[in-house]
Amino acid sequence: MISEEDIEKFSRSRYEPEYLTNLRKMNFRKFLQFREKRISDSPIERRYTHIDESFIEEAMQNNIEGSFIEEGGYFIIDYSREGEMRIRSDSLKYTHLMGLNDAINAFTEDVIRSMEDPQDEWSALSNALWSTGIFVKIPSDRRCERVMKFRVIYPSRPIIKKDVFVIGSNSHMQFVEYSDFKNAFNGMEETYIRIGANSTLKHLTMINGNRSQIISIKNSILDHNSFDEWYYALKNIKNGIMVTNSKIEGENSRVLYRGALIGKGNEHYDIGTNIYHLGRATKSDANVRAALKDFSRTVLRGSIYVSRNSRDSNAYFSGNSLLLSKDAKSNALPFLEIEGDGAQARHSATITNLDYDQLFYAETRGLDENEAKDLIVEGFLDQVVREILIYEGIRYLVFSD
Repeated sequence: MISEEDIEKFSRSRYEPEYLTNLRKMNFRKFLQFREKRISDSPIERRYTHIDESFIEEAMQNNIEGSFIEEGGYFIIDYSREGEMRIRSDSLKYTHLMGLNDAINAFTEDVIRSMEDPQDEWSALSNALWSTGIFVKIPSDRRCERVMKFRVIYPSRPIIKKDVFVIGSNSHMQFVEYSDFKNAFNGMEETYIRIGANSTLKHLTMINGNRSQIISIKNSILDHNSFDEWYYALKNIKNGIMVTNSKIEGENSRVLYRGALIGKGNEHYDIGTNIYHLGRATKSDANVRAALKDFSRTVLRGSIYVSRNSRDSNAYFSGNSLLLSKDAKSNALPFLEIEGDGAQARHSATITNLDYDQLFYAETRGLDENEAKDLIVEGFLDQVVREILIYEGIRYLVFSD
């Protein structure tokens, strides 16, 4: 395992300012604290989380920044290409888009804030060891000029990537992110989002893992009267952890999350949704659905915390799994911690087997068994992804490789 001295050498080799070196070391100490607490408090973690952590040391040695091109309406970030990332775009007038390493000097305060308060062990590790990523900032009183479409290409070698999105007050942004992975990728990516007062963000994430091991973290912080709307679709991930941490700090703010995945073969998905209601009259609505074939497995974790200051808040988490074979397995772990008066918090979890009456009915209408199963899966996931109008969210999951 790496040490704090390794973190310092890593930062010094990149000629980073001392404050950044200290932030990395502080996050590494928090990573160790999170790790120790998780293993000691919850034996179920040892049962379900099986991660090959050799990528950590390898990622430190792969000083990859990647390349950038704008093509066909997409911003293509290719981490399979070595070199110094230089981002230039003539299509954006007000939006700041640059490599995260460049943002260290251009937007120092924003970079520092993105690394100050990790909510879980993987966020802390990302803050300690990221080597590349992008930085996007929408100034106050602006709308992003376009729906920003990112295509992110990951290498076969391990990397740890961190992206930072900052939306100013009274502003709006939409973005779509497609992630494509080289075979046998083993690494980690984090997205940090801060949404200013009276602002909105709508984004869609689609990950085609190509049999890789992926740790994907999303951290968002909301000021008052703000709205974070996020949809994601996952498939072809050999071993995946996706953790969402949302801190609703401002009053009258809300989050809406919809996630869908299809597991097959021996794939394993560990999905965690953690929502912290800290401001008054906040709302959250999260729904994750998993359709599992063959020997695939999921753990759907949902944790809602409502603080004493978060009066009159409303929170809901739902995790639902459909087992399409007798060997597929799922576990749902919902948690509620309520301190605020007048708050409403609910959770639900279901694990259901394939309905053979539905299968028979579909087959009597001329479909073969595989087509009938696809139709049932499409209907099961529709309740989550029907609002994804971009790129046929359901069909992306069910009918493409």
